[in-house]
Amino acid sequence: MVALYLLRHAKSSWDDPALDDHDRPLNNRGRRAADMIGAEMAKRRLKPDLVLCSTALRARETLDRILPHLGTVDISHERGLYLASRSRIVSRLKHIDDGIGRALVVGHEPGIGATAVALAGPDSDPEACRRMTAKYPTGALAVIDFPDIHWSDLRAGAGILKSFIVPKSLE
Repeated sequence: MVALYLLRHAKSSWDDPALDDHDRPLNNRGRRAADMIGAEMAKRRLKPDLVLCSTALRARETLDRILPHLGTVDISHERGLYLASRSRIVSRLKHIDDGIGRALVVGHEPGIGATAVALAGPDSDPEACRRMTAKYPTGALAVIDFPDIHWSDLRAGAGILKSFIVPKSLE
């Protein structure tokens, strides 16, 4: 079995309109949300073996805030995940080594949400699916298990959405 954690970066700042989108940092709310998600991941023992993270500042800062809760983990910062589509994310996931059991992707909408919705199959938690499909807010985390499957075999509907964690519900 492999497990996938899909995390949308936490809330970012729009205070400096001159900043390139790629360089926008987290705002105070985003920093608090990332801390809460990290603590919740630790509480639920959602520890990835590998993290694939967009190179955008807000994604890297989100990861930096959750890392203290996860311990040591291999990290790959990838420009290709910046504003990546569902197909690009799934393609990247299919190239994960079979020795990796759990992977976390830190990315952006609409790709992260579209990936989660596409991979969640009929055995998924229906309430979590409903909430995730309606809105994938900043800082939200989808937890999807894939029983009896290798990364290279990922396909639409093959996963089981176990939970959809939103920072607001942790306050």
